[in-house]
Amino acid sequence: MMNRIRRWFKNGVFQIKTLVFILNNKNFSFHWLKVYI
Repeated sequence: MMNRIRRWFKNGVFQIKTLVFILNNKNFSFHWLKVYI
């Protein structure tokens, strides 16, 4: 779990793209949070 989070934060480009995608798609963001948290 922590390793996944650490990897996600290390990949800054992916992090930014993911955050932008979530902000642009509120309905998907709830599913995303359930999957990754």
